[in-house]
Amino acid sequence: MIPSSQFNFPWSGDVVQYIEPETFFDAIPEEAGDGRMEKAIVNTASYGRQLGLITEVLMALVDEVGPGVQAHGSYKALKKTQEEAEKIKKEMKDATREAARRLLDKLSQSDPDAFKQIMKEFSARS
Repeated sequence: MIPSSQFNFPWSGDVVQYIEPETFFDAIPEEAGDGRMEKAIVNTASYGRQLGLITEVLMALVDEVGPGVQAHGSYKALKKTQEEAEKIKKEMKDATREAARRLLDKLSQSDPDAFKQIMKEFSARS
């Protein structure tokens, strides 16, 4: 076996960090805001959803009246960001749909009765 030409010490390569929302909201200093309130608001609509709504309204207004000279570059950047976000959402939905198909196909092969039961449960929802 040939040794790898790349060597990483612990925590020196790709590192994925999960930000626990509970910890995040509890870390908001009292003078800066209310962590419990922020958590309740985010449970109603995530930051991404809130930004998405604001972006939709802003883009509709700017499309109607046109961006000012100073804001033209920012408008184009925001529009591109919005398009990229929509593309990511579509890709994620497609990937989820495909993963569900693969799992259902696997279940139908390994446990046809469980597959039929799940399909029956989902059909009842429609």
